[in-house]
Amino acid sequence: MEQETNYIRSESNSANYDPYVQYFYNLLAMSGLFGSMMGMYCAINHQANLSALGARVEISPVSKFGDIISSLIATLLIHNIFLNIASAYLVYILGIKFGVPFWVIIVVNLLSSVLGNSLGCFIGSIGGLKDVIKNAILLACSLGLCFLSGLMFGGMRLLIEESFPLFNRINPAALIVDCFYSLCVYGSYEKIISNIAVLLIWCALLLTGSMIMTRKRKYKSI
Repeated sequence: MEQETNYIRSESNSANYDPYVQYFYNLLAMSGLFGSMMGMYCAINHQANLSALGARVEISPVSKFGDIISSLIATLLIHNIFLNIASAYLVYILGIKFGVPFWVIIVVNLLSSVLGNSLGCFIGSIGGLKDVIKNAILLACSLGLCFLSGLMFGGMRLLIEESFPLFNRINPAALIVDCFYSLCVYGSYEKIISNIAVLLIWCALLLTGSMIMTRKRKYKSI
């Protein structure tokens, strides 16, 4: 009865509790979503009614699905390389402490690049819209999602969590930020796995919609 037992265990980690670090999380999320601009032109260049290159692709004997996927992979690799270079600059040159291993940043960057290219391919597949309008839609969509995840105002994600938490569970930018935040603060990979699953679902839906809209068609005239 008199023996004292301590059930609290103290552990130290590399967590960064600086509230301003979340802006850098959002910066990487925005950079990943900006890959949508490259994905948009992949879709445009595979539709005969949108570009001269698309007209040549339409009459070629190659698989249109395979051609689009190969183009998306090429743009994804280029975008991801520059995104990782920017991340390395933030971590190793500017000394920003993300509170997570660098390999985690690489994995999340890859996923955000895939999402950005998928979003761009989906918007680019919509016929009847000029390139300028599609660029404006992608810019507004990327910045809007990042704003709601806390890019311009750090407390925005918390406000949405209090009033409409479901939106944080489906907002791609918020999910990307939460991958960094949950591991940095809580040191748990469980939340990252669930966030990655939702992001992969988004990618699958966007790519499926893109493939449906860019399937081979017959044209009376171009």
